[in-house]
Amino acid sequence: MGNVTKGRSLKTSCDDTLPIQDTIVKLSKTYGGCGGVILHVSKQNGDFTFSGSAGKVSHESHDMVDTSDVFPVASVTKMVTGVVILQLADEGLLALHDAWTSVGDGSVSKLMEENVPNWPKIFDDVTIRQLLQHTSGIPPYWPDEKAFKEDPERHWTKWDLLGYVADVQIKQVKNLPAKCADMPFDYSDANYLILGLVIEVLTGKRLNDAFRQRVFSPSGMSSKTYCAVLEDQPSEVSRVCMRYMGRKPIEGLTLLTADSFAGGGIVTNAEDLQKLMLAINTGRLFPGGGRATLEKMMCWKQMPCGMSYGLGLMRVELEEASCCARLFRKCPLEGHLWGHVGFGGAFAFVWERPDHPEDVTIIVGTTSNEACESGQERLVREAVRTVLTKGA
Repeated sequence: MGNVTKGRSLKTSCDDTLPIQDTIVKLSKTYGGCGGVILHVSKQNGDFTFSGSAGKVSHESHDMVDTSDVFPVASVTKMVTGVVILQLADEGLLALHDAWTSVGDGSVSKLMEENVPNWPKIFDDVTIRQLLQHTSGIPPYWPDEKAFKEDPERHWTKWDLLGYVADVQIKQVKNLPAKCADMPFDYSDANYLILGLVIEVLTGKRLNDAFRQRVFSPSGMSSKTYCAVLEDQPSEVSRVCMRYMGRKPIEGLTLLTADSFAGGGIVTNAEDLQKLMLAINTGRLFPGGGRATLEKMMCWKQMPCGMSYGLGLMRVELEEASCCARLFRKCPLEGHLWGHVGFGGAFAFVWERPDHPEDVTIIVGTTSNEACESGQERLVREAVRTVLTKGA
């Protein structure tokens, strides 16, 4: 069925955590068992910890998924990118209101001109903040999946993807941005490709090395965490959980490389993901500004799906059941979540209670199946319910 690990400080019987493990098991059987489920829940003060898993590493495998297994977190990577950008702002290397073309004395812009010569000049005045918050007007490349299906084994570089936006997707844009004006929210990985360039230029490091030095290591994450495509799989990692879209595996070099760099690509496990969220929430990753820098990331704009988006962070109001995001529309709970979700079922959230804002719970994991859109909701709902049941 899977396995369960509970914190030593639980004061009630093991039966109290059976509903949450039951949810994990049921989700792992969705779509014929395509997608192993992992959930880790922990209160920041250490009073409660739960880890559970169920299902197989892949549908074809006989190996059961374990809570220590690594999985791709996809767009959860955007949260890490946001953290590094805010660090650079604290260090005075950029300002959030700067145009990305001015960063590094124009070095980022020069790289774009050299590698994507037809990049539209209309986007030269887009600011770092607009890139982080998806209000730049730069179109996404994912909606048109035809190009990615034609050759499932093509290796797409960041320049290929940005070139595709410049050649193809820009033609679909009806309203181009006015100088310095925020465009309506439009979730676009292209924004984060540019932010990745900014990080590499200002740090003088490859993105994966910048992530490791500035985020992974300070958070206490293990050597199992790595950036797919940008670096080799660590020797400590013997297997990676397979992701699915229903019963169809999410695989192929195209999907791997098109969802990498600064917009996706991190592979990690639940324990490391929990350490990341803890380090972000406590302000430990912002030596120049602490929690005040985190607050800057929490300038929310409404998303069309009912969530709100900050600077690399998503927010979900649990009490707004009628208008909440589709992933959490049935969640009759109070408080809010902030963090991020990723393609393929990954999620990393901090839950803050309205009556005790200082008493936070970290909820991370994966359903390993993008088609199981209610799976994240169900796991989070049971996690919150379980913590509330403890009366903590």
